[in-house]
Amino acid sequence: MRRHFLIAVSLLALAAVPHWRTLFLGELPLPEGYLALIAPELKPLLRPTPWNALWWDGIGQFWAWRTEAMRQLTSGHLPLWTNRVGCGFPFLANPQTQSLYPPIFVGQWLSNFSRAPLPLRSARLMAWLAFLHTFLALLGAYLLLRSFALSRLSSLVGAAAFGLGSFQTAWLLLPTLPATASWLPLTLFCWRRFSLALDNFSPPLNGSSVIGWLIGFALSLAMLLLAGHGQIALYALLAVVLFAALELAQRRRRWQFVVAFVVGVVLALLLSSAQLLPTMELMPLTHRHAPPTWDGYRAFARRGLTLTDWATMVLPFLFGNPMDGSYFGKESFADYCAYAGFGIFALALLAISHSLATFLSVRPLRSSSVMAHWSFLCGFALFLLGALLASGSSFNLPFYFFVPGFAQLGTPSRALFLCQL
Repeated sequence: MRRHFLIAVSLLALAAVPHWRTLFLGELPLPEGYLALIAPELKPLLRPTPWNALWWDGIGQFWAWRTEAMRQLTSGHLPLWTNRVGCGFPFLANPQTQSLYPPIFVGQWLSNFSRAPLPLRSARLMAWLAFLHTFLALLGAYLLLRSFALSRLSSLVGAAAFGLGSFQTAWLLLPTLPATASWLPLTLFCWRRFSLALDNFSPPLNGSSVIGWLIGFALSLAMLLLAGHGQIALYALLAVVLFAALELAQRRRRWQFVVAFVVGVVLALLLSSAQLLPTMELMPLTHRHAPPTWDGYRAFARRGLTLTDWATMVLPFLFGNPMDGSYFGKESFADYCAYAGFGIFALALLAISHSLATFLSVRPLRSSSVMAHWSFLCGFALFLLGALLASGSSFNLPFYFFVPGFAQLGTPSRALFLCQL
């Protein structure tokens, strides 16, 4: 029990690292200088902020959406529509407003105890949700690694690589991206625990355990779909399918396994359908709705990571730092930074070398070693999936032309979060 407590404290402390200014100093997770674009009279009181179009989205879109959603919820209305965007806008149908995301409802209820103005409450809610999603990413990654019989320290280091990597931190001003990605490790963990429980199923002893983990998988996947970012959700679904296929390869009850996976995914889709159906109805009316073309695919592929971009795995500011306005790389810093920590990279190389050496040895493997090799295979498969997607390789081609919505995605480099997991 004491060890569990220490692990929880360690994960909370790690989660607070990128958020300490908002948690302990009361600062807001918004680009301060951009407030002058909304209220010019405040310009003398604000610190100048280098221009970044994605940072502006944090204040011009996400903060505005969160404030509008809270305004409608406070007045007792579900935010289905707003007349404060253009000539009117189907607010709920935009998944990035997170109108049906359960943590938003909890945060909204808690914020009612504050007497601060609504815009300030919504900004503080964004800060706390960002912290909680970082903690969720760390916790899910830790549990997933522990399920492969890795040590606590190794699992903590691996969790830090994902939860504190460039994806989870560089995208903080666009909260739906890290929020969606943060549910993936927990989803994979629930599925793995279900797989182990099903393999050892002997009714009626552990029937409730099997059902419980399947429900946990469906709930976690539903939360991932409700978290708001379609591109990250699509990449996460590909990772879930790949992970399930790898789990299937080592299981005995394969037909039951496949049926349960379909049931879990369908249940998750049903739970999130109140958000997915309006979004699907809105998609043909948006500026991103266009049929896939070869010219579009070539433009999409060119936005992928190049060999030079991969150097940011160990040199995050190779192309400059957006905080001081010196960034000169492609598009945005967050899209093309693959950094997870130099120490993490060195440890990963050491682990790969050890795994290969052990695998090639003539000595029989112990069960713990087999489990470790299986974790390496799963991790390598997820890394390879992320790398193929993020680099804009030909691996994207069938998805681009045959998966609805794939042709309307942003930069393929956003699949980097799979590499960091």
